[in-house]
Amino acid sequence: MRTAEVVALVYFVYLPLAARLARTRRRPGWADAASLGIAAVSASLQWLGTERVATLVRDWAPGAFLLLAYWMSAPYKGAASPAFERWLLNLDRRLLGRALDGFATRAPRLLLEALELAYITCYPFVPAGLLWLLLSGDPVDPNRFWTAVLIASLPCYGLLPWFHTAPPRAVEPDLPIERRGLVVRRFNFRLLDRTSVHANTFPSGHVASTTAVALMVASAAHPVAGAAFVVGAAAIAVATVTGRYHFAADVVLGALLGFVGVLAAHSL
Repeated sequence: MRTAEVVALVYFVYLPLAARLARTRRRPGWADAASLGIAAVSASLQWLGTERVATLVRDWAPGAFLLLAYWMSAPYKGAASPAFERWLLNLDRRLLGRALDGFATRAPRLLLEALELAYITCYPFVPAGLLWLLLSGDPVDPNRFWTAVLIASLPCYGLLPWFHTAPPRAVEPDLPIERRGLVVRRFNFRLLDRTSVHANTFPSGHVASTTAVALMVASAAHPVAGAAFVVGAAAIAVATVTGRYHFAADVVLGALLGFVGVLAAHSL
């Protein structure tokens, strides 16, 4: 098995076990079967062979596992933790004070729209990173790439069986940014309403995955592309805080997980 497939296998076996250990609320009957079924699929990829189509499937399958890892965390969500939520919010206020309110009030509308747009790019950012590496002409190991991304991202989703909080935008009253009437922000909210698990991941999975991708591209000896991806990942991290999609601690720890994932992947 490839390392990325092993990481996915461990995660999908972990979810049902964590739910029992954490004594989460009653979950739908299909959840355990689905999670263990995805684990079995991950384990079975090693028998696809080495033909070109089989290799292509294995090169991109971890991207599907990444999405499924996020969505499958939803039926395993643990109890809400208002105390931890308040702690994160108070930490934001100590670290940032009223700077975010001032920024949201005085920043040019075009800049705020651009940051909201940057937040959306977290979705195509991961496949774009691998695609660029594959098309760059240099030897690329997709397994190393996905190992970094999965090790960085899956701990963010794997904590949901133990606790979760609401995102800061849902708990802070009368945010100045909401009064700016941002078009892209309204689109972001509609997208999140339809595709998210409606819980704040701690750390931020968006930041963890995009940081890992940026560092993997930057380490491929292509300084211009590496710089572009690093700037993109930084913009996503900033937008995540300024848009109040995550607490500052979520973003900092997500970035650290991105570094950890890359270090682990390069140790293979």
